[in-house]
Amino acid sequence: MKRPFCLILNLICVVTTVNSAQLKNFTIDDGLSSNYAYCIYQDSLGYMWFGTTRGLNRWDGKEFRTFRHNPVDSNSLKIQVIISEFNHY
Repeated sequence: MKRPFCLILNLICVVTTVNSAQLKNFTIDDGLSSNYAYCIYQDSLGYMWFGTTRGLNRWDGKEFRTFRHNPVDSNSLKIQVIISEFNHY
């Protein structure tokens, strides 16, 4: 079972190749909605999800798509700040 990893100060994504590992810091310049991510999750389709103070971001390996609260859209997120709480049973 994959679990999100919580971050407070910096977001680092590790991309592993056959012979080496590369580190990439994503920022708002890359399309992330905030420079601070509070949680990261990889879903079964391989998308990376980042919870920030300015919405939920989905990384498809090339670009970010941001989901935010919009008070006039009932289908939008209900909150703007995305954090993770896990209860382990």
